[in-house]
Amino acid sequence: MKLKRQSIKWALNHLLKLSDSDLFPRPIELDIINELGDKAIDLLSSLEIKEIKPGPPRRFIVPKGELSYRVATQLDPLDSIFLAAIIYEFGEDIERKRIPKEDEKVFSYRFSPDSSGHFYDKNFSWSTFWDKCKQKSENFRYVVSLDIADFYNQVYHHSIENQLLDCKLPKEVIDWVMRLLKGITVRVSRGIPVGPHSTHLLAEISLNPIDNSLKARGVEFSRYIDDFIIYCNSKEEARSSIYLMAYILDKQQRLILQSQKTKIFKKEEFQKFCDHMIEDRPINDLESSIISIIKKYSGDNPYKIVYLSEIADDDLKYFNEVAITKIFNDYLNKENPNFVRLRWFIRRLSQVGHPSALKKNI
Repeated sequence: MKLKRQSIKWALNHLLKLSDSDLFPRPIELDIINELGDKAIDLLSSLEIKEIKPGPPRRFIVPKGELSYRVATQLDPLDSIFLAAIIYEFGEDIERKRIPKEDEKVFSYRFSPDSSGHFYDKNFSWSTFWDKCKQKSENFRYVVSLDIADFYNQVYHHSIENQLLDCKLPKEVIDWVMRLLKGITVRVSRGIPVGPHSTHLLAEISLNPIDNSLKARGVEFSRYIDDFIIYCNSKEEARSSIYLMAYILDKQQRLILQSQKTKIFKKEEFQKFCDHMIEDRPINDLESSIISIIKKYSGDNPYKIVYLSEIADDDLKYFNEVAITKIFNDYLNKENPNFVRLRWFIRRLSQVGHPSALKKNI
């Protein structure tokens, strides 16, 4: 079996525009392959997938917090193309097996590729998740917040394999994906790479049985990746839901909950928590860069004024009309603009008295 030419072409475009991960610079090999044009696409699409041998990946320890870290993976450039092409070509088959978007239960990485190289539906984001959680909590007295411990590193390969079989993907494709995963984890049957955009859908499908178990039991829940929110009407029900979740995770995939992140909220405190989570997420990379710079010079003090003379030229260049306009437009062009988050961004931006301004007709 061979991958479709269009799938290879889309995958290369995706990698050129968005890179192979959020954590590493784009490999120069992708630019070389792109310069070869149709010759490269013709060659890659002519290969029998069962004969393609995954190459060795790069693995790095990446700081996550002051004392925490994650192991990030950068695939061989050709593997990045093939995996992205597979997800593009068969992603709709995987998406159909998930709880429907309309149920508003699962918000992470909903498959919806577009011509700009994005895999996932932009309307289902981290902010959307917390907005909906806040709305839904209005009808309940208590809310439970749960998190799977070390999720990406603990996903069983056979869980992914079983789900891909259930999605009726071709055997050659499933076999290649499993060879890739086993090569990355050195034949340990757990873990998927952290970094590549393509692997998010593999993580999502591995949780499909968990989602369906909760839904079948009538549990009211919302999920974003490994973050689960369960809605309850009593503290006793909330406690019971934690044990039910622990039971389902253990029985189905030998996963466990992260105790430090397991918490029962009253409705009012949960809604404040939602506001905090919404505020803490930038809408794009430009905002992320600007906020990081402000935090660096203010010591993360939201009330400290940062003088332009204190900011290095390499950092100051991010504060320009084009960047600020792009950030505002990204907020305002959404169907339901997140004015809470936009207000927070303006407040942080006001800490730096830069002369750049927005045009009147934004």
